[in-house]
Amino acid sequence: MSLENYKTAFNLFDTDGNGSIDVSELSSAFKKLGQTVSDEQIKKMVKEVDTDNSGDVDFDEFCKMMQMQEEMNSDPELVKAFKMFDKDGNGFIERDELAQVMKEIGQNLSEKEIDNMMKQADSDGDGKISFSEFKVMMN
Repeated sequence: MSLENYKTAFNLFDTDGNGSIDVSELSSAFKKLGQTVSDEQIKKMVKEVDTDNSGDVDFDEFCKMMQMQEEMNSDPELVKAFKMFDKDGNGFIERDELAQVMKEIGQNLSEKEIDNMMKQADSDGDGKISFSEFKVMMN
């Protein structure tokens, strides 16, 4: 999608015209697109791109969110693998989930080995692995 298309979409989603998209505007936009997305999922999406911690999505953050959505849609097998690890469906792989799946697939790793895996994959240091970080780790 081009920058011009992102701007057009952003302006459609920003229904109050204040230059940012809040959770309710995003929820409304998904409904108009025929997609059922929970408030929790929307909050998670906002949190993942909200670099200024405003609770809203400005245009740059919106572009990042759209790129992430395109990235997830581009590799369905990788998304499937990610969801296998993301047991609670919150869009992140937490340490406990990683340990659980590794054990389920027969990899009995020590606590230190799990910590090292997390440290290697968690490039932003937030204590969890996003889809983008997972993709980098798997390539």
